[in-house]
Amino acid sequence: MNSAANSAKQTPAAVQPRHTAARLGQLLRSAAEDHHQAFASVGGADPNWATFYAGHLIEDGVHTGADTGSAQADLAAMLTTFDAEYRAQPRHESWDRYYARKLVDGLSQLDIGL
Repeated sequence: MNSAANSAKQTPAAVQPRHTAARLGQLLRSAAEDHHQAFASVGGADPNWATFYAGHLIEDGVHTGADTGSAQADLAAMLTTFDAEYRAQPRHESWDRYYARKLVDGLSQLDIGL
């Protein structure tokens, strides 16, 4: 067996991602659909949208290694940052792909599983 295969086998399960960027993108789109339905009466206006999305992600098994309340706050803060970055300059990728890619990076820096 080569060394790459050995190192992959020795990686603890706790740090192996459970959600890929593609899966996180799907979860974000689902959160967007749910959010749109929940806030349709006000045209989608929700200053706490990131908290709504974070709760949706947590329900689908995305975590930050913290308790649920802290995890929701952590994820909401990340999403708010990603949104500001995304809007700050033109992007060639969709918002959900951008946020998902950034989530993978952000959660991996916390040294936990996705």
